[in-house]
Amino acid sequence: MKSERKLIPGAEIEMGGETYILPPLTLGQLRAGMRDKMRENDKLIEEGKFWEALDVKNVIIGTALRRNYPDITDEDVSGMLDLRNYDRAWEIVLGGSGLRSQASREAMDSPTPNPTPLNGISDPSTEPSQELTPGPTTTSIN
Repeated sequence: MKSERKLIPGAEIEMGGETYILPPLTLGQLRAGMRDKMRENDKLIEEGKFWEALDVKNVIIGTALRRNYPDITDEDVSGMLDLRNYDRAWEIVLGGSGLRSQASREAMDSPTPNPTPLNGISDPSTEPSQELTPGPTTTSIN
């Protein structure tokens, strides 16, 4: 799966026992559907459908990863991501693309970490409807 061509800059991440360079999404990828996928992820999180949100995140991470490894499939990505590295992969894709998860944004904008679980939506003006247990992070796109 590894490529011999020059890789697009990104962050190193270990997945499936190998180190990959995970680049940010392009503007074209965001316009071509990844922004909608991020909104879908947020909606699923809001509805408490965390496993379905993982599937959407897998597609987004796979899309970014294919910039450097064009032959990699979403199925390959799901076989390499695990609960140890998936949060890091998500944060790399968001951060490298100029986005941050709601959890990351609140942690960075607050003088002290926010111990309260998030409601899982991208609109920070919406109040949480209930306290949730920690789960997958969400995107923040307006």
